[in-house]
Amino acid sequence: MKKINRAASGSVHSLLPNLQGMSYILTTVYPALGGDVTADYGAELALAMKLPLRIVLPYVVPVAIGEIPMPIMAVEEVRDAANVRLAEAAKRLATTYPRLHITSDVVYGNLADVLGDEDADGKPAPILTVIGNNDGDDADSWMSNESSDIMREGSRLTLAVPRNSSFQHSGIRSLEFT
Repeated sequence: MKKINRAASGSVHSLLPNLQGMSYILTTVYPALGGDVTADYGAELALAMKLPLRIVLPYVVPVAIGEIPMPIMAVEEVRDAANVRLAEAAKRLATTYPRLHITSDVVYGNLADVLGDEDADGKPAPILTVIGNNDGDDADSWMSNESSDIMREGSRLTLAVPRNSSFQHSGIRSLEFT
């Protein structure tokens, strides 16, 4: 049973850890320098909430647009590079957070596709999706990348973490959303 408490103001919800049917935190890593910030933030939050962490690294095949669109790299090359990147990140996270249960997957598409596929397959929803931004921290870059797809959909709890952030644990007992 999901426990949601309405605060006195009526506009804030507190989500208590370990909600049934919402059994993990979902996050991703990015290929760029500093691309693990989002996963680190999600890992710290998962530890504080006593939840497992699932890391996905979505990939797409870059295509040159011309008269005839042509892939720049073979699908296998892109997938292999994504697997290497995710394995490095997962290994580092497992070393940094040995008490945390971590699973990881490389998937074709983007993070919004991953969430949509899980909905279609009837899989349990994450309690929280922790996303980042690979392009920059200004408003334009947030609105022009895949993170905006997830934020626009609005049907999931999503935490957008700027790339220069670090998690500060202060005895989390609940998450507050307005």
